[in-house]
Amino acid sequence: MLTCRELLHLDSFRGVSVVAGHSGLDNVISWPYPKHTKVVSPWVRGGEFILVSGYEYGVNDSELIALLDEAEMNHLSGIMVEGGINFKTLSRSVTDHADQLGVPLFFASRVVSFLDICREISNAILESSLYDKYASSLLKKLVSDDSLSQKEVQLLFKEADVPSDCIYQVFLFAIIPQSIHDAPDASDYGATMLGVLNALQNACNASLNAMRIKPIVYPGASSAAYMVYGRTESDFAPILELMEHTRGQFSHSVKGSNLVLASSCITENILEIGKAYQQAFYTSSLLRGGLLAGNVYSFSDLGSYQLPFYIEDKAVLFAFRDRYLKELSENEQLLATLRAYITFGGNMLRTAEALYIHRNTLSYRIERIESILKKKLSDPEVYRDVLNALMILDIYPYGSK
Repeated sequence: MLTCRELLHLDSFRGVSVVAGHSGLDNVISWPYPKHTKVVSPWVRGGEFILVSGYEYGVNDSELIALLDEAEMNHLSGIMVEGGINFKTLSRSVTDHADQLGVPLFFASRVVSFLDICREISNAILESSLYDKYASSLLKKLVSDDSLSQKEVQLLFKEADVPSDCIYQVFLFAIIPQSIHDAPDASDYGATMLGVLNALQNACNASLNAMRIKPIVYPGASSAAYMVYGRTESDFAPILELMEHTRGQFSHSVKGSNLVLASSCITENILEIGKAYQQAFYTSSLLRGGLLAGNVYSFSDLGSYQLPFYIEDKAVLFAFRDRYLKELSENEQLLATLRAYITFGGNMLRTAEALYIHRNTLSYRIERIESILKKKLSDPEVYRDVLNALMILDIYPYGSK
């Protein structure tokens, strides 16, 4: 369940404010609906959150007032108006009418992405409904509550009829949009993902049941995690084969998106299963960022990319990254040059060839980089630190959380 009040916590609603209709902020949103016709009544079913473009031809105060009347009549959850050529602000007559009807009225003083808003609202709605449906999921409880004692976890395993004396691994399927331009219509995207994930889960569940393994699933809006178990590590080989086969079956099911499979290390400690899920999720995020080759990857194969995972205080990572790259990040050319120089092990000839520049030009850029860093890249310790800083930048680029 997602309410209008909760919209302000979404990333896509930064800079958006509630200007009227505060009494209706607890209205439940059924789905986002970008307005594309003069009237919306024929196309809504109740609970929709209406998005109005500030660049739509002919939209004015009288049309907004009529839209508020439609919202009240059709029990819509609220309206957001985007600032643009039509609206630098909303008039008193519009906000007073919204207050009178109790229809939440949001205003974005800048251009906003309706695609991002629709996707984030849709994901939040789907996630909420899925979480409610699978509230008794064992894996969800292990992931969401790290304060559980050994005895409490053993009781959860017993209730779920899952052995607590095995070894365990978490696999996570994630649907990742390849690019914002290739993504399907936002109004259909969430429903399509849900359908694919449901079909994928049905296929996995049937296969795991045939292997006499009780499937423990933790579904999200765009992912599905499985906790599997066995007596020896060799028991996981056919499970991995099954998961890879299933990924292949559904890899082209969501247009403009990619289906990846990430897995955790194997653990024998039932109290570490929540961490195993985090390992799989972390690996999927690296796949999402294009930092890993292919569509299937295990946390155990990440090499040095594992290190940031174990540092709980991300501020430590950011400080290390910024010490070397903050100033350089403002110059894309120098940052790209540094990355190429490190990639080719400090080999000037190969770096110059990769950048399609003369070696003298590269030497000049390296001098500028060293001037900014106030350090020599020929120093092995500096080289190592810059390599690690670039790795952190790959995982946590500027602007990420």
